[in-house]
Amino acid sequence: MGDLEDALSYALAAGKLFDVAEKNSDFVDTVLAKAIDTYVEKRQRGGTVASTSPSEAAAEAMEEGEEERGEAFDVSIDPRLESIVDRMFEKCHEEKQWTHAVGVALESKRLDALEKAISRAEQPEVVLSYATKVSQTLVMQKSFRAEALALLVKLYETLDFDEPNYNGVCQCLAILEDDKRCADVLLSLVKSSDERDNLQAYQIGFNLFEMDLRNFLSGVANLVVSASLASKQTPIKDGQEQKEADKQARTNSLVSILRGETPAKLYL
Repeated sequence: MGDLEDALSYALAAGKLFDVAEKNSDFVDTVLAKAIDTYVEKRQRGGTVASTSPSEAAAEAMEEGEEERGEAFDVSIDPRLESIVDRMFEKCHEEKQWTHAVGVALESKRLDALEKAISRAEQPEVVLSYATKVSQTLVMQKSFRAEALALLVKLYETLDFDEPNYNGVCQCLAILEDDKRCADVLLSLVKSSDERDNLQAYQIGFNLFEMDLRNFLSGVANLVVSASLASKQTPIKDGQEQKEADKQARTNSLVSILRGETPAKLYL
């Protein structure tokens, strides 16, 4: 353990001379792994990049005689350590190791690095889907998970995909308990004249039901019903009666799915 700490200290002192991209070097791989583990631990404990040198911070802590301040200093992050991790992210981008970059970004609570990894990927929709799954299953801190999922929703909505991933959006919104936005997405799909959109709404409904978030689904279903009732107050134009009736039937089917009343085999 002491040898690893010494090796990391030498790497920090070397600055950019410590080449994280050096290939076939057990030393570099080992020290880089130690650097990442140290950085992740400090970030998860609330550490930020130190604004003062270690000697200055230690002197301040001793002068004030506060044990708590000493503990806060323990998780302060050497900017040279963060520089190593940032260079590791760049290495991941150059070598197209997108999932590794996403994993470290989530572990170290670096939303900026998470967004870069997804945005720069050759297939951002694949990396975004992976990030969604990891955020839902492996990120334990609720507040950070909410921040990460909110970022993923933004990326789902702003990145240029061949086809929008509404399922991914709704899964994120479900964890965020944002029933209003989820209901809006489903309503836009079920009211579409494109049958593929309608089927996608049903599929998303079944997927959400399998997540076993009953209170959330109840809220979504109620919002869909409320929106449907509100639309009935608008006069129907001549010749649009059948179209509106079909739209209402699809909405009713969606609500039935969200409430668990309709088995998947009837639609999919």
